[in-house]
Amino acid sequence: MKRVSVLFVALAMLLVAPAAMAEVKLALGKFEGKKADGFKKALVEGLLNSGEVALSPSARLVIHGKTKKKRKKWRATAILFDRKTGAEVARRVFKGGKKSKKLWNKVRSEFWDTMGSAITSAHNRLAAEAPKKKDPPPGKKEPAKKPVAKKPKKADKPKPKASAGTRAQSLSPLQVALGGRVFNRSFSYTDDLYGVMRDYSVDVGPMIAGEALWFPGAHVTDGAGAHIGLRFRGYGVIGVASETTSGESFGTTAFGLEGGLVGRIPIFDHEILLDVSAGHDVYEVETPSSGAALVPNIAYTWIRPGIGFRAVFGAGVSMSGDFGWLFVLDTGELGTDAWFPRLAAGGLSGSVFVNVDVFEGLEVQLGFEARRYWTEMLPEFGDKFIVGGVVDQYLMGTLRLAYRMP
Repeated sequence: MKRVSVLFVALAMLLVAPAAMAEVKLALGKFEGKKADGFKKALVEGLLNSGEVALSPSARLVIHGKTKKKRKKWRATAILFDRKTGAEVARRVFKGGKKSKKLWNKVRSEFWDTMGSAITSAHNRLAAEAPKKKDPPPGKKEPAKKPVAKKPKKADKPKPKASAGTRAQSLSPLQVALGGRVFNRSFSYTDDLYGVMRDYSVDVGPMIAGEALWFPGAHVTDGAGAHIGLRFRGYGVIGVASETTSGESFGTTAFGLEGGLVGRIPIFDHEILLDVSAGHDVYEVETPSSGAALVPNIAYTWIRPGIGFRAVFGAGVSMSGDFGWLFVLDTGELGTDAWFPRLAAGGLSGSVFVNVDVFEGLEVQLGFEARRYWTEMLPEFGDKFIVGGVVDQYLMGTLRLAYRMP
């Protein structure tokens, strides 16, 4: 009798289990990167071959995929999201060789074995959280539902294939940009007691500028180490002239360097950047040997904590920018005993760019940048110059070409 009971329970479990497993529903999200269609196809075959999953566009659990080639080897990443909360539930990276077909075979055979438990666990948790329908009180029947005419289904529109511009939108381990700027600079004093200081400016001048952003860990991992990097910036100005309000003109040379650490917080294909950097801006004016013109050379040394962003809009278009506070440590000749030995300085800098993909990995970036320094001279009676402060402002329009490593 016991054997018959055990056999009956086993048969009941076999009959019930497939039905329960079939209730695990998944939706397919975005699949991005080169040969992403092959990855998507292999993943779907792996899911269906398991016999435990049903694909449903309205399912709460959604799988996204990304593909890329690192060091001539293919890599595919599957990410499971909760559609309602936007939270990442699970992630699996499949690594292959030089040929993508071998990687797709690996995805077909190993996907459910590696992610099946996470998918099933998430499904069961969401099912337990769902509010249960209350049974009607005894003797009371539920009102009959009125039949609703079903609307004819519209034919699904074919989805456009990912372009080279779309592939370039994903998070990049290396970004290098180089281009030109048109800049305006104004240097003006406030509260000049003796009226001897001379404001000066550059109405329009050319500048060459470059930037590099490198995340070394992203070449070998998709974890937290992939989002700690280095940033370098630089610019140079040669052959422009600064002109005072009285019409005097002086040859001008300017350059700047910046380097620091940056942390990246990915949010799908978007990113937030937090950075700390140090920099040096030099602005030298060739004054006559007679020293008649009161125009000191400037050399700012500063530390800059900042925050930045990159937002992807699709169709190869994105926007990026940053903002930072400049803690000025030194101002060069301006802060010496010959000029204003007790001064205190600070500043702000910011930028915003619109980026358009023109080829796989290449972007044209058009942006506006600004930098503003302010200085309090803190004069005392008896000083050679009595001035309240200085405002030093740079406004820049930038056009550059950028390479983003896939």
